[in-house]
Amino acid sequence: DENYSGDGINEVFEKNFDIGGPILKDKLWYWGGYTQNDIDFDKAGSSDKTKLQNLGLKVHGQANGGRTNYKVFYSMGDKVKAGRGASTTRPPATTWDQSGPSPIYSASVSQFIGSDRELSLVYGKIEGGFQLIPKGGLDTQIHLDNTGSWQNTFFQYIIDRPTEHLTARANWFKDLGGWSHEMKFGFRSKETLRETSSTYAGGVVSWGPWGSVSLYRDGLLKDETQHMNAWAGDTMIKGP
Repeated sequence: DENYSGDGINEVFEKNFDIGGPILKDKLWYWGGYTQNDIDFDKAGSSDKTKLQNLGLKVHGQANGGRTNYKVFYSMGDKVKAGRGASTTRPPATTWDQSGPSPIYSASVSQFIGSDRELSLVYGKIEGGFQLIPKGGLDTQIHLDNTGSWQNTFFQYIIDRPTEHLTARANWFKDLGGWSHEMKFGFRSKETLRETSSTYAGGVVSWGPWGSVSLYRDGLLKDETQHMNAWAGDTMIKGP
């Protein structure tokens, strides 16, 4: 067909910037950055627009003549997509709008004690997840027509999966009995929660080819995992 137009990219636009420098000379510094990619894509005659966003912020410093070091970090990444799932059987009303900001938080501190011991503590949290929202909304019914194409709207899917962890470490460097020892100790705790929900618009799917309907209830799946581990080790090197 000479009038057929295949899939293709219409436009890609990128913008970014970053800035950083000292807050207190030789003691405290900052950094911040942002990037965004805009992608406009034609797929099966429908518009598929994607926006990738990433923000990062960091503050780090030192005290006590460099014996104490600390850092705080934050980032937020998001994929915003309008028209996900477009195809010859998924017209615009049945495509999804996707979003999923995933902020990440992290803080750490380390402390040297004397010349041979170091203690450190790290905390982090990731608010992972995303959602797929049908463009046709949830106030109408999903319909599969006689040509095998979906009509009116589609199902909704939301997932949330935050992760939180805490890590404590200790290093001790010691010469004993003609051996150099590098002893390491640590403990780590990690907790992950996953919650997934699905909703069929109107709670009904009508099947045109078979002249039937199916009824659906909202789905919810939730699980939680916890991990804890500890370790101790020693690396020994024989002196001269």
